[in-house]
Amino acid sequence: MESYNRSSHAVYRCERHFVWAPQYRRHVLVKELKLRLKEMGAAVYLSLAIKR
Repeated sequence: MESYNRSSHAVYRCERHFVWAPQYRRHVLVKELKLRLKEMGAAVYLSLAIKR
């Protein structure tokens, strides 16, 4: 059986976590890169059948 984490107000199961940590504080997700990351995220959601 799958294990779920529980708190006082939620039940959840977190399997993946993505962290974006640029070295300098500036707008680095621009145009093509931002669009490509959105496309890749959508593909992952679809492949894992994640409901929003």
